[in-house]
Amino acid sequence: MYCYSPSTHGFYCYGCAGNVPVDAVGISDELYRSLLAAQAAGQMIVWDDQAQLPAAANPPAPTLGQLAEAVRNTRDCRMLCALDATGKYTTQQALIASGGTVASPITEQEYITVLQYIEDLRNIPQQSGFPWNGPDDVACPWPTKPACVCDMSIAE
Repeated sequence: MYCYSPSTHGFYCYGCAGNVPVDAVGISDELYRSLLAAQAAGQMIVWDDQAQLPAAANPPAPTLGQLAEAVRNTRDCRMLCALDATGKYTTQQALIASGGTVASPITEQEYITVLQYIEDLRNIPQQSGFPWNGPDDVACPWPTKPACVCDMSIAE
């Protein structure tokens, strides 16, 4: 059998080693499993004062501040990838100027395109509608990533 403590927001096993809080309330195995499944599906476990039991509830909608932070974080990750391309261009130009060779250099036009991309990313928070419904909102006007800029699969 399990129990739930509203003060710690935690589950405990009766008979297991350790201290069970005094406000812990016994719950059925079925309720325990359903709450964990609901949590895995994105819901929160909250204390229901009326039922005197834990319950699953949808998390609150993110605040405008949280949405803005999420958009800025995504923007910053994209900028880091773009800055990597500008660094590559600078390194390649130095190698070429010193007589070295570069296998597949970034062209000057690609470099200028990356600089414009970075500027467009910097301006995202000033766009109308910011922060939209977060960085995944189709209304968020992300600029097109130049081909020479790395993918963000690790950064995102």
